[in-house]
Amino acid sequence: MKHPEPVRPAPRSQHSRPQGMSNAPLEFHLPPGRIALLLLGVAILLTALSLTGAALQPTLLGKLLRYLFDVGREGNVSTFYSAILLATCSLLLYVIYRSGKISKDRYWMYWLSLVIIFAYLALDEAAGLHELPSDVLREYLLTLETGFANLFVPTPWVLPAGLAVLVVGSLYLRFLFALPRRSAWLFAGAGLVYLSGAVLFEMLAWHYLF
Repeated sequence: MKHPEPVRPAPRSQHSRPQGMSNAPLEFHLPPGRIALLLLGVAILLTALSLTGAALQPTLLGKLLRYLFDVGREGNVSTFYSAILLATCSLLLYVIYRSGKISKDRYWMYWLSLVIIFAYLALDEAAGLHELPSDVLREYLLTLETGFANLFVPTPWVLPAGLAVLVVGSLYLRFLFALPRRSAWLFAGAGLVYLSGAVLFEMLAWHYLF
């Protein structure tokens, strides 16, 4: 009489996970409402400190507040905060790009381009790279001696920046229309708010406050 052969366990794969662990990808959730309120609160605080410094300008405290928090100047706490936000956006866009690359999303190149754009914006905000060609452009605009050119003399970097926005915006129309409607509206609204603050309000501030 033959004895049954003992059942041997199947060889364990090198890529298998310990028992009880799921193969689902790691996920984390960021509450957008709370984050938006937090960032808005910090922006309001920095603006209030900047305005307080302007109101107390003749005093030592006013000069200190303007030196640290003046939203119209470079190289202070307010500028550092903006640079951190842009760098964080670049990091989050990189996560989206990697996810799209793995899942073979056909728009992964658009996400990668956004990573590079926001990384440059963060570096520009921190180091003031847009100020480098400003002197050359300002001298050229002064030679034109026209009313239209004089509008851009205080902030000449607006001209190449506006051209870049038009080019990038036209290239990203296809990408924008491919997004879910809510995401597309949020993208467009965020871009409009950012450009309004970076270009329009800075030009108005130079012409009416300085």
